[in-house]
Amino acid sequence: MTTTPTAASSAEPSILVVWDDDPGAADLVARLNAHGFRARAAAPTDVRRNGTGGGNPADLALVDLAPEGIAAAARLGEGPRGVPVVYLTDDPDAELLTR
Repeated sequence: MTTTPTAASSAEPSILVVWDDDPGAADLVARLNAHGFRARAAAPTDVRRNGTGGGNPADLALVDLAPEGIAAAARLGEGPRGVPVVYLTDDPDAELLTR
């Protein structure tokens, strides 16, 4: 039996970078795109407002571990097709990491 790849399975994975630091997000998006991913950035406030940060839902979200990012990640996980979240941080605040 032969299987034919679907459009979804043959497309590059889509990654949403949720970060409130524009230069940091732009750098991460550029690096991901250079490695064959379809990456785009969104501010945490945009994700909280519409659930996707604009555009199509992502296959994975890389989210800044900050209060705004945590709230945005909760919104990404809503609905029948919740987006898996990986938290990133450049500020290892012990209280925030525990939360």
